[in-house]
Amino acid sequence: MNVVVTGAAGFAGIHLTKHLAEHGYNVYAVVRRGSAHNARINDLSTSGKIRIIEIEDSDFGALPRQIDEKCEFFFHMANRPGTRSDEYAAYGNVEDINSVMKAAAALECRRFIGTGSQAEYGVAEGLITEERQTNPFSMYGAAKVAECVMSRAQAQLTGMEWVWGRIFSLIGEYEPAGRLIPDLICSLKSAGINNERGNVGIRLSAATQDWDYLDAGECAEAFIALAEKGKNGKIYNVANGDYHPLKYYTEILREMYAPGVEFQYGDESFPRVTLAPSVSKIFEDTGWKAAISFEETIKRVYG
Repeated sequence: MNVVVTGAAGFAGIHLTKHLAEHGYNVYAVVRRGSAHNARINDLSTSGKIRIIEIEDSDFGALPRQIDEKCEFFFHMANRPGTRSDEYAAYGNVEDINSVMKAAAALECRRFIGTGSQAEYGVAEGLITEERQTNPFSMYGAAKVAECVMSRAQAQLTGMEWVWGRIFSLIGEYEPAGRLIPDLICSLKSAGINNERGNVGIRLSAATQDWDYLDAGECAEAFIALAEKGKNGKIYNVANGDYHPLKYYTEILREMYAPGVEFQYGDESFPRVTLAPSVSKIFEDTGWKAAISFEETIKRVYG
């Protein structure tokens, strides 16, 4: 069975590409021409099930000319590079959804599976269900809301099935630098050495907000479950569901990598985003549930 994955060499996309191939799917892995991340796909042991499709920037309209057979599922994981406040990237992502949906329709895809984000909810206290009203404060989150609404409308017009998965925080192989987990582990390993020379302390925010971390490989399995079993027209949280105050995770990392180093917890972060996702909907509809613990992922990836 043929499937398409855009953003196939990205953090979430490479895991989905790998897991789809392991499930026996023939994957058209869509990547940006010349991206340094493209080498990741060549390293996969399942490369025989994967065909790389290179496009210029966001030229998704070229896909029907490069793929000469019908595809069952279309997974859209691509995002234009940029920060969460990058207006150019945000508007570009919204603009891209039109050509993405047209490409999916031209390839006669039965179902479109879109990639959303917890950023669509914005600042949300308490349990976050899919019925909660979206209230993004970043350009990235606002663009994701727009992509969600527009892609669903376009899918309805063409008779294509549609499912939307809102990803919360991922950890795992290929997690980029500049995020809390890889940067903190790097700092802890360095501080563990320097602490022996009399240097102490790593400064953090108050870290009191709830947070949820999901193994990136398990996220891939969740999206496969949504493609195969998710209900048409529905939005799903894709998360672990075992959330804790952020301080819970930072203390685990400290004990793992530098127990003699002290954390200096400071002020609350602003805006104070807290993640307490409900995952009952995806479990009820597909049977998918996260099984890999935070510690297991950290040990596997960082040793």
